[in-house]
Amino acid sequence: MKAELLQIAFENASDLQGAIALLEAALDALDRAHNRIPAAYVEHALILLRAEAMDCFEGLLEHQ
Repeated sequence: MKAELLQIAFENASDLQGAIALLEAALDALDRAHNRIPAAYVEHALILLRAEAMDCFEGLLEHQ
């Protein structure tokens, strides 16, 4: 199952986008299972990765 998840997450996406997608799925599962502390760590990781993803686009719109 892990191999299939990895293939789907990274098939048409960058490593960063794939990691974000996997963490979003993990967060949903942790929330459903009421695992609040692990969910908080995953949510924090998502915040950091999303910020990093936004940095990748920094300056692109300014040059248009």
